[in-house]
Amino acid sequence: MCKNIKSITSKVLLSLALFTSYSYADNIDLVKESIMRFDKSITVGQAFDNWENC
Repeated sequence: MCKNIKSITSKVLLSLALFTSYSYADNIDLVKESIMRFDKSITVGQAFDNWENC
């Protein structure tokens, strides 16, 4: 019985970790694909990807 509980617990934790990582990736994509308010021709992701230090 204890082995069964450990198995169920590990499956639940793995499922939670996978769900959290997918949710986090979706949030990043949402931000990167949003459009800049002051320049509608560029996305936030493009601005960060093309940014260079002076």
